Amino acid sequence: MTKPFYLKRNLNNYYLKKKENRSLFLRMVTLGVCFIVTAFMLDTYPAHGQMEIKTIEAVGTAIVHKTDVGTAKQQAIANGLVSAVDKVLEEMLPIELIAQNFRIINKIIYNETEKYINDYKVLTEAASDKNYRVLIQAKVSVKRLKSRLAKSGVMHVRKRKLQNIEIVVQGTRNLSHFFNFRKGLKEINGVKNIQVSDMQGDEANILVNFEGSSKEFTDALVLKKFEKFSIRIFEISETKLRIELVPG
Repeated sequence: MTKPFYLKRNLNNYYLKKKENRSLFLRMVTLGVCFIVTAFMLDTYPAHGQMEIKTIEAVGTAIVHKTDVGTAKQQAIANGLVSAVDKVLEEMLPIELIAQNFRIINKIIYNETEKYINDYKVLTEAASDKNYRVLIQAKVSVKRLKSRLAKSGVMHVRKRKLQNIEIVVQGTRNLSHFFNFRKGLKEINGVKNIQVSDMQGDEANILVNFEGSSKEFTDALVLKKFEKFSIRIFEISETKLRIELVPG
């Protein structure tokens, strides 16, 4: 029995629309994959510039004189920025060296904090009796701190040999864990560059350009804390590490 013309037309429209929807879905999937791949590629650019900046959270406090809250807030921010710079300084220098050179450091660092702050923002603030407190997040320039400390003679900067270390990472199917692991690598002092050279299945290869020895890098990595997962190092050599990302 021959189908009426209007039924044929409706069926043709149905299959045509179905084909268009399928084509649209495939394009969306392709764009999604491209976005993920691009994000991974962008994240493999040199970490050196990022390592020259430290993002620090700190609390600043100031006394409110009479009802001048505005001035107290500005002073609290200034005090918070001093605390942020101080935190970075304590990571760079032993406390004994800071104590020995405190007068110099007070003059060239604490009294000129703004020179070492790239940017900051106030995360929250609150008043309590006569005190005004702010929680700030500041981006501190490690490069400028090192340069100023070196010029003053407090810190002797010496160039160390760069070493290429290959890290074979297992447990990369959880992309969030792998992303945070790479982010953590960039935060290790001495890491100049990282690059994901290969990624297949549940394993990835990362090339790390590190200023120092393989042992120093491994020691720093062991001390690194990660949220929602830990690392297990089960192979160590002069130029290669094999690591597993363990959930939990």
